[in-house]
Amino acid sequence: MTPHSAERTATRLARALAQRGARAEAVGVLRAWNGYDTPQAQDHLHDCPGDQETEAARIAEAVNAAAHSQDDPDWE
Repeated sequence: MTPHSAERTATRLARALAQRGARAEAVGVLRAWNGYDTPQAQDHLHDCPGDQETEAARIAEAVNAAAHSQDDPDWE
């Protein structure tokens, strides 16, 4: 494996892990906000127009917009 191909592989892996984390976070938000169980939340992400990453980003944006720095230690 060349250094260039190793870097591309590492970049793809980092992107895939970030997307997986965003989807998992979106599933948690859907469970909390909508009372979904995990399969229902996963189905919601899967059935949305566009792709799962776009919907996960939209959900994260909604959470961040609703967050207040004093109330949420994870708020950025």
